[in-house]
Amino acid sequence: MNRIAIVGGGPDVSQELLEVLLSRGHELAAIRVLDDESQAGAYIELDAGRTRVDPATPANLAGTDAVVFLGDGLLARDLVGEAIAAGALVIDATPYSRRVKHAPLVVPEINPEAIVTVGGERLVACPTPAAVGLAVALGPLREAAAVRRVVTTVFEPVSQRGRDAIEALSRQSVALIQGQPIDRGELPEQLAFNLRPQAASREGDGWAFDERVLAEEVGALFGEPRIDVAASFVRAPVFFGMAQSVYVELGRPLAADELERIVRTGRGLLLAGSLGEAEPPVAAPAPDEDDDDDDAQGNVDPAYDLEAGPVEVSGSDAVHVSRLRVDPQREGGVAFWIAFDNVRKGVVLNAAMILEIALRDLLSN
Repeated sequence: MNRIAIVGGGPDVSQELLEVLLSRGHELAAIRVLDDESQAGAYIELDAGRTRVDPATPANLAGTDAVVFLGDGLLARDLVGEAIAAGALVIDATPYSRRVKHAPLVVPEINPEAIVTVGGERLVACPTPAAVGLAVALGPLREAAAVRRVVTTVFEPVSQRGRDAIEALSRQSVALIQGQPIDRGELPEQLAFNLRPQAASREGDGWAFDERVLAEEVGALFGEPRIDVAASFVRAPVFFGMAQSVYVELGRPLAADELERIVRTGRGLLLAGSLGEAEPPVAAPAPDEDDDDDDAQGNVDPAYDLEAGPVEVSGSDAVHVSRLRVDPQREGGVAFWIAFDNVRKGVVLNAAMILEIALRDLLSN
């Protein structure tokens, strides 16, 4: 039985990873949760029981076979080296190892082979959630027709900015609904009922930091030939769930039916209308002759929408694809919409899948 430590992430994300691991056959007795002093001593309640959060210290990493780091990267900065020195395989889902240690990035649907070539340090990094979702969507297209260029707008939830942003959105929403002003002293930015592009970084090239990171990470995941990515990040007034509007220039044109088949069979993808989607509603009853309401003209319920957004994909393990279409004006151009749970799919499940491959191919040898 392999011993696993989950470090950082706070109670919410740690619980999400625990639930995913337990659902995939791991035993709670073999998993230890560690966090900083503010969380140590608390308990995480699960259907399978409860587990205590212990202090994240080098001593508590001793004897572990694999360590998964979550959160903002502060604990990873202090303890990744300690975990490696203790002989553990490290899967870092924080910014630390991908930005500071330059560890290999892995999305199991795209480059699982990178896990078994990590070398003596045995350190693997998870990309940002935006890169995970986009890479999973691009994977089957790249295999079938090559991907040359991608233009995407990323709609980012406030959960990407931490618990403080989640609480700020909640307070601002309540205040504005009640006709009250928001507290600009608490947070100068209005999150509620608003869309704002991420500000350009200080590099002087006009691109925001996350926009450059997304381009770099997608390029690193796929290797050569490199995929060019032009991204715009937009802060959306939603708590959880990420969406992207994507335009792709392919190496060869695809007919609409071929494009649909490729996406429908892609790993980690769920195309709107595929098996597993909700059944469409029955047609509305025939309207009265003098009823001019457009919503009652024999159409399906307008509230029903297969084009899922961030709210509809909460808790899903898939990247949901909809609005799939071929560009009639440009050969090889296709456009689509994706939505996925930025915490579950973008962080937790990606780390869990890496962990399972590593346990099978590295730690079992």
